[in-house]
Amino acid sequence: MLDHLNDDCLCEIFRYLSVKEQLIVTTLTERFRDLIVENFWRKKYNKFTTTGDKSFDELNLLEFQKFYSYIVPHIQELTVHTTADVTFTSYLGRFTRRPDLDYYLHFAYPTLRVLRCYDKQFHNGHLLIVLRKCPNLEVLRLHSIYVTGEHLANFHNLRELYICSGKLEALHIDELLARRKILRMHLTGATTVKRDMDVVLQRVFPQITEMRFYDDEEHIATANLFNASTQSLLSLEKLYCKYLKDFVYTLHSLKELYFESHLKVVDLLKLVENNAHLENLYMGTLYENFFANAREWLCGLTECLRKQRERKVALSMHLNMPQRVVQYVRQFVVDYDDAHGYLVPVLKIQKLSANTSMLYLALINTSGIELALKWS
Repeated sequence: MLDHLNDDCLCEIFRYLSVKEQLIVTTLTERFRDLIVENFWRKKYNKFTTTGDKSFDELNLLEFQKFYSYIVPHIQELTVHTTADVTFTSYLGRFTRRPDLDYYLHFAYPTLRVLRCYDKQFHNGHLLIVLRKCPNLEVLRLHSIYVTGEHLANFHNLRELYICSGKLEALHIDELLARRKILRMHLTGATTVKRDMDVVLQRVFPQITEMRFYDDEEHIATANLFNASTQSLLSLEKLYCKYLKDFVYTLHSLKELYFESHLKVVDLLKLVENNAHLENLYMGTLYENFFANAREWLCGLTECLRKQRERKVALSMHLNMPQRVVQYVRQFVVDYDDAHGYLVPVLKIQKLSANTSMLYLALINTSGIELALKWS
């Protein structure tokens, strides 16, 4: 009887069914299967996560495997969490609830653009499988100590790489960067030979437009990373770090700077003087007496900004200080401009928002280096 109904009527009926019930209907006819996959599963599960979605929790292992085989051709983003947490339900180690990592990787994914794998068992062999099965992959995020970086250079469409490993090899990262197509790279964990990673990263200094450096414990590179070639950081516009290293004061292209370490007034003036295009300065930590002589150095800072002929926008200082202190500094800057007849402000004082502070603190507390690159 259902065969006589048109597609719209069938879809109206099918939308009241659970995923388990829809899966049963797919076994009846090819037409029903195509209607359910195209109208209900294609869009809903094109960004698929192996855990956290309760809509298919009621499926047993065999039902889940059949369901997954239907949506694979339409998955554009895939997130695989640690499968050992959900696959085993008995001491015998049988895969009774969900399949293991190898199951997810044995499919071909023609439309997959983003792959995130947090399974700690992922290794170079799996990466080779992904290379063959995911020809259009653009974003790859891996969290496993067994990944060395081998095969990464063979992903011809890869634009973003986020990798956490304890065995990163500089040779493979160098091969990837040599292709001049990667736009963002985030390395955490540890490198096998840190001196080699220094050389690899220094080669791309001219292409770096954004850097998040929180490798102060030297897991990825050595302390000598910035000792040489820092003058080649000509394109660096955004820098986020915990400690202001000496190389920061040699930069001239910064537009945005976030840091957590203490800063002296003389160093602040040097930073601003060297970077005429600096637009946002996020100051996470300040000395308690930083504003002891605020009137004196704020006047000097304001005049320094006005002397910068290349400056087109005002400098916004985001302070991690109590609101009353921020308000005091802000009012002094306004009064100074009024007293000297300045109509256009060159310095704006703002309180560092909680969201901004927590965002960058989360990044800084993780060891690693993140780069955004622009290739000519």
